[in-house]
This record gives sequence, structure tokens and C-alpha cells, in this order.
Amino acid sequence: MLCGNCGTENEEMAPICVNCGASLQQEQTVPATVKKSSKNRFGWLALAISLVAILAVLALIFVVKTPRSTVNKFFDGFIQSDAASVVKLLPKDVQNSLLSQDGAYATFEGKLNQSLNKLAETGLSYSFKATLVDELKEEDFTALAKHYADTYGRVISDAKNVEVRITAIGGEEDVYSTTTLRVVRIGVRWYLDVVSVMSFFG
Repeated sequence: MLCGNCGTENEEMAPICVNCGASLQQEQTVPATVKKSSKNRFGWLALAISLVAILAVLALIFVVKTPRSTVNKFFDGFIQSDAASVVKLLPKDVQNSLLSQDGAYATFEGKLNQSLNKLAETGLSYSFKATLVDELKEEDFTALAKHYADTYGRVISDAKNVEVRITAIGGEEDVYSTTTLRVVRIGVRWYLDVVSVMSFFG
């Protein structure tokens, strides 16, 4: 190690210069430019990690639906008579099956509109809100999982019954009733169960 004061060669890790006695510890400090460069690298790394974490949270909020939000989205589409948005809430394989069969989509859209027309005939306004979420009985889940595996080749990891509160507005007083829709989880997302939807349409 060279002494910064007199230029004498010293042993590595020597605390002082053997010639002039100057401290050699300062020689081991990292130059300021290197420190700054390292600090910048760590700063960018921390920023990148923060951005990834934020994107992951946004994905959970906007992409990964909950049982209630999936059912509420269904009723948004139902009230607007938007069959296309309702179909998008079904698992991809169910969508593909529905769209590939001759007349199947038209039948689905017809049932939606027919059900909506029945409500319109009452002259009342209706609001729908998902409330309670219940587990399926074990035997019901087993049968449902088998149906999805056999029919669509998909594994469902969970299924729930979601109770929906229906409010009829416009009479002498508001009238409340409930219905139930089933949702299934494939991967991390919740989807409408097509059998449950068709039963709702009647």
C-alpha cells in the first residue's frame, strides 16, 4: 500500500506509514464518485421495486375480482342489457364454448332481454347489490368441479354462493327480496358460473 503522504510502499492493511508515520486508513476510503455512483444504483433499484409493488397492488384492485364485485358487474351489465359485458365475466373456456355454438350467444342475449323485460313490465325500478358470500356444500363443490373439468377442461379452486339484495322502487314503499348467484375461482380470478346465470334468467 502506497503512503499518500510520502509515497513509501507499506504492507497491505498497515495502519501507519513505516517511513513518515502518516495514517494509511484514509487510503482505503472509497472515492466520492464511486460512492455517488453506488448510491444512484441503489436509488434506482429501490424505485424499480416500489413501482413493481404499486403495479401489483393495482393489478389486484383492477384485474383480480372478488366474488361480490363479479356479481355486481353482472348486474351492471344486466340492467344495461349489455350481454357482451356479461359474457366477459364468464370463464374464457365458457365464453369460447358459448360463442362457438350456433345460436348459443343469441339465446343467451335473448334470455337476458326477456328477463329484463319482465322487470320493466312491473313499472318499477330495480337495484341490485351483492351482500352475503357463502361457501358451497362439499358435495355441491365436488359436482361443480367435475362439471368444469369434464366440460371445459378447467380446474376450479373455489366456488361461492353470493346473495344479492334486490330493491324494487316506485311503489307505495320499497320492496326487498333476494336471489343467489354462484361464482367460481380459476387461478386468482372470480368468474360467473354460467349455469347459475341461466337459472337467474329463468
